[in-house]
Amino acid sequence: MPKPPFTISPRFDYHAHPDGEGDGWTEHMRLIGGRLYYFERGYTIQGYSTCRAYVRVPGTVVPVAPGPTVNWRLIHELHTE
Repeated sequence: MPKPPFTISPRFDYHAHPDGEGDGWTEHMRLIGGRLYYFERGYTIQGYSTCRAYVRVPGTVVPVAPGPTVNWRLIHELHTE
């Protein structure tokens, strides 16, 4: 399995979701320079992968349910074969 194109510290937040057949995804969150970033990587057994990076932006949508509204802006996307 190839490494993602970014360095993430697993001490903040990390989730892996393998499906048992070689496909799955990983998720990371990291506080960098006072901004919260979310990284995800999906992969297949054939070697395809998609890496995305998002940054948290202030909520601008009226929440449907009680609680904070978190919006993410896509800042990077990479597809590999």
